[in-house]
Amino acid sequence: MNQEDGNRLLAELQGHRREGTMDAKIDFPEKSIAAGLKYLRARYPMDEDAAIIARVDRELQSEFRLPQMNTDQSPYAHSGLEKIRKENAERYDREKASRDEQSTQIMSGDTAVAERPRTLRNLVQRSEEEPEWVRKYREKAQNTEMPQISTFQRLFPSGVFTVAIVVLSLCFAQNYTPPSQQALHDDIGRGPFLALVFASAVLNSYCTMSTYVLNNILTSSTLGASGILTAMIGAACVLHEGRPIGFPMLPAEFTSVLNSGIILLILICIEIIGLRRFGLENTAAIAKHGSATDHLGHLAGYATGITAGALIRTHDPRWQGIERHRYWDWRKRSPAAACAKGKSQQGTLQEEMTSDSQTEKP
Repeated sequence: MNQEDGNRLLAELQGHRREGTMDAKIDFPEKSIAAGLKYLRARYPMDEDAAIIARVDRELQSEFRLPQMNTDQSPYAHSGLEKIRKENAERYDREKASRDEQSTQIMSGDTAVAERPRTLRNLVQRSEEEPEWVRKYREKAQNTEMPQISTFQRLFPSGVFTVAIVVLSLCFAQNYTPPSQQALHDDIGRGPFLALVFASAVLNSYCTMSTYVLNNILTSSTLGASGILTAMIGAACVLHEGRPIGFPMLPAEFTSVLNSGIILLILICIEIIGLRRFGLENTAAIAKHGSATDHLGHLAGYATGITAGALIRTHDPRWQGIERHRYWDWRKRSPAAACAKGKSQQGTLQEEMTSDSQTEKP
């Protein structure tokens, strides 16, 4: 049984409980009716016997007869249960038509619906009205019109927040003091690492949001931590410039030309291709899956990471003066060149050792 049929069954059962017509026929399986009654009696207890007695009194005072009662009356008289059942059916049809009309108005955007559709929560009347501030925000949330504000008003508050986070992240990186017992070890330290996380998070989101606003795309937003991950990748590739990247189960000669620069270039090209193919707002993917990949945010993450890596290499004493291999110098990373370099270093080391031993002789 789906949700709509379940709500309809509960509403019908609750109506029969209030009216005292529990002997009426209901077009649902007995198992479902029993489960619905068990739920309603546990959640919304009431005196069903009193409702039945009140219903009998009403029937006795009316011109209709009850089934199997007042047998002296003509058998062609109308049953009171049939009258109640007919009234319930008419009421259900009216409520269904009202819900359909409200749904049509919501889809067309003609007007805001002030009354919510009938659900299980509406079976019990509210004991008190909503507070004024709740009603205010409810009415504000039901407003589907786009606010008429300028581009500056859309971007300035988020821009101030972005600048504040970046400045605070830089101050945090400069003044961070690690704990006495360090359990994690990384390349750039905990302070710069956390600063890069916070700064890349706001910069990537603000870059995407600014592009959306400037292109009048006001119904989409971005959310996620993938931009932070791309910033980490970009910073790592810059800090470890020219380092070869190996892959599991592949010999070293097949991956000798794949250094950090090649991997970074491949990842950036993938994001550019995705952006060119699907555009800023992939409406087809959003309509099908409810979300889409933010390629622009990923590119902003790579740019943030590359910039952060360059700043760390320039200002951090631990990264100054480290010998690196250039991105595109493949010859230095070939196996033959590495073997020749190793032999040359070994010969130089033997010459130095021989020179030292001759100097020590009397």
